[in-house]
Amino acid sequence: MLRSYTVFTSIPYRIAVWGLIPAGLVAVAAWSGSKIGDLALVLPLMILVLTEVFSDSWLFGGIQTKDSEKIDYLKCSGRGMAVMSNALTADMIRKLFTALAVASVSYFLIGRVKGGAAAMPALAINFISAGETAQEIGLLGYLVLLSYSFSVLGTFLSRYGSTVYINMMLGYGTMMLAGLAGIYCPMLLGYPSNSVFLLDLLAAAAGGGISIVAVRAAMKKVKGGYYDE
Repeated sequence: MLRSYTVFTSIPYRIAVWGLIPAGLVAVAAWSGSKIGDLALVLPLMILVLTEVFSDSWLFGGIQTKDSEKIDYLKCSGRGMAVMSNALTADMIRKLFTALAVASVSYFLIGRVKGGAAAMPALAINFISAGETAQEIGLLGYLVLLSYSFSVLGTFLSRYGSTVYINMMLGYGTMMLAGLAGIYCPMLLGYPSNSVFLLDLLAAAAGGGISIVAVRAAMKKVKGGYYDE
């Protein structure tokens, strides 16, 4: 699956998406964490949604359009469809692990620098750590799954177009929705409370469902290319 995925990725893409972007988001989290505490974790996960949607234009951008020309060479091989399916699935897995890695490292660093945010309201400083250990993990999981879900939703929609402008607009839209859901949904359910696990279930169901739809929609378009559909 990884070999299939790397077929579509250039070296600059790997350096940027697998290294520079996550490192930059962690740095943003550490800096903003010293200003606003735990609430800073929402910021890199929001930006991650935007970068995922935008960077997909370098990978599978326009693959769901009728005139996509990036995958014609796969039709020459009996293994072409398997390679494409593996690559699309691997990209989903990579998105999830990127969100998990960024959130985990960012939260670790925020916990060590947020002492400088004493002037902020306690609700912001201890936005996540106010709960018990299980609730804290639950909220972290929700933020990760939320970022992943909106990343997949944005990339799925952006693949119906082939312009950077469309990717940017969809990226901004899904980023803002992810930020609002990340902050207000836990507050509406009265966090810290065990209701955070309901958010985990909803976010996991949404992420899984959107992932399946995204892979199937892309594969349907690729297969339809054999018949000029």
